[in-house]
Amino acid sequence: MPPYRNYIYEYHAKITSGEIIAGKWIKKIYEIIINGLQKQEYFFNAKAANKAIRFIENFCHHSKGRNDLIKLELWQKAIVSVIFGIQDAEKIRIFREIFIVIGRKNGKSLFASAIIAYMAYLEPEYGQEIYCLAPKLDQAALVYDGFYQMVQAEDELAELAKKRRSDIYIAESNTVIKPIAFNAKKSDGFNPQLVVCDEMAAWSGDAGLKQYEVMKSALGARTQPMILSISTAGYINDSIYDELMKRSTSFLKGNNKERRLLPFLYMIDDVEKWNDIDELKKANPNMGVSVKESFFMDEIAVAEGSLSKKAEFLTKYCNIKQNSSIAWLEYQTVENAGVEKTLEDFRVFARQSNNTLILEPDVKGLFVAADLSRTDLARGLYQDISAGMITKMSWAFTVAEESYDRETHTRTILKIKKVYDVSAVSIPANNDTEISARAFASRSYERERQELLKRRAAILKIKASL
Repeated sequence: MPPYRNYIYEYHAKITSGEIIAGKWIKKIYEIIINGLQKQEYFFNAKAANKAIRFIENFCHHSKGRNDLIKLELWQKAIVSVIFGIQDAEKIRIFREIFIVIGRKNGKSLFASAIIAYMAYLEPEYGQEIYCLAPKLDQAALVYDGFYQMVQAEDELAELAKKRRSDIYIAESNTVIKPIAFNAKKSDGFNPQLVVCDEMAAWSGDAGLKQYEVMKSALGARTQPMILSISTAGYINDSIYDELMKRSTSFLKGNNKERRLLPFLYMIDDVEKWNDIDELKKANPNMGVSVKESFFMDEIAVAEGSLSKKAEFLTKYCNIKQNSSIAWLEYQTVENAGVEKTLEDFRVFARQSNNTLILEPDVKGLFVAADLSRTDLARGLYQDISAGMITKMSWAFTVAEESYDRETHTRTILKIKKVYDVSAVSIPANNDTEISARAFASRSYERERQELLKRRAAILKIKASL
């Protein structure tokens, strides 16, 4: 047998030299791994890493469109090597929270199914519980079904697996693989070896945060358990995705000393280059393999002609989280707004300073009126709204005062510190928002502006008298 290969060093060398294009966060995580190995903070078990890779390539089949054996690319071999090969002095895996952010069509669900297969069949621990977790059962079943199809394509694996009504059972190791939906109250008795969380950016609200924490706390009963979270960016705010992104970027920047978290953030670095193929490779490492360059060129052409499609492209293929479809914000910009970036860094369609934008709080919330007749881009936005392509509103702000009800898990914002942008969006954080297009020729906008100016003046007089 040839000597074991170290794909971590191979991949690190190629992304460092520029032979393989990679973003800043990917370069950073491999720099951390290499430094940790050199300082002997942990050790590399080449045998364990190569064992996982060989199993996947010799036993795991594609489950959609084709059924031939999987051939892992170098970036995938490097990830597998880090997950299973980085160990402590007692040969126990270091990393327990694996967080992979990657563009659509890069085989993330297939990769997750392969990890399930390896752990289900070759993990040394007896009596494993493996869960595919999602907000709803049909969502959880996507990776679960992919795993089953993968198993069925290989006779040696299929013979050992029995599909039951609600799970797949491997008698030889007493292993159960099961899809589950959110239910934190009924999760307290779980003892997972592996939890796979797919498309976490779509996990909205407190339910996702609580479910993740419940499953994470349940890992303590195992020697070397794992939560594998794989997702593309999304639109939802204050989710578990946001929480993991904050922890991940803080770790990668050296601001915290987490030891069990392993983030692989495949994202573009420069939002201004969103339509550049080389920049897109940073978020899509499987470009040219599972998806052709021509696919991205076609999608770019569509996105360049529509603001809403551009926002969708930035989310799906660039992994730039969207707080709005117009004034897109790179992740963490809202938190650092006024420090790292301002609205001058983004497309602006209307401003208060030139009387094309009105912002006025009222009994319902925030009233917004904009004159979209001044530029070609603004008129394009008006057409999207008028055609019903964009139907909601969103706004970016920082919080000055808030409260939290632990019984109902409800966060209430009491006071806004500063508003940084208001935007027309297709997928809002608050679905109760609404937007409509009105012809400027009717002068309705001007009438509303004058009325609101009068209201504002009246409010100022009242405040001045207090």
